[in-house]
Amino acid sequence: MNLQSFAFLLFSVMTIGGAGLVVYHRNILYAAFSLMLCFFGLAGLYILLLADFVAAVQVLLYVGGVIILILFAIMLSQKMTGSALIEERIKKAPTTIGGLVILAYLLRFVFRTKWPLLIEPASPEATIATLGNLLLSDYVLPFEVASILLLAALIGAVTFVRQKNG
Repeated sequence: MNLQSFAFLLFSVMTIGGAGLVVYHRNILYAAFSLMLCFFGLAGLYILLLADFVAAVQVLLYVGGVIILILFAIMLSQKMTGSALIEERIKKAPTTIGGLVILAYLLRFVFRTKWPLLIEPASPEATIATLGNLLLSDYVLPFEVASILLLAALIGAVTFVRQKNG
């Protein structure tokens, strides 16, 4: 087993294990940390696919931003545990069975497909420099319009919250 295969297995186990813990953990705080583990595993898989920009965005936006917001929301809420956050095991049984049926259906296609055994290795190309040049040359206008739209949405949200709170 070479290093690339080991890294793929490690990141796959991180992603699938983290996702499983998110779904089945009783403590919502540990579920949020498991989601962070899942996101790191996805970033590692993106790196193995030579998508360095997508991996960087995954770590910065999802791990750095979304998970921190989720953790703040959990810690600032009044009920970290209780009947509203902990579901009964009976409710999880139908979704688990449905998920296993879908997994078996997908695995059937994976094992029946004739996968090519000889793949020419791709030459690694830096995608960040190419995307940066495109964003600052060909797509500068849509990029600036999107940033102005996001700024307007942020100002609208702050104004809405201020009017609602007094």
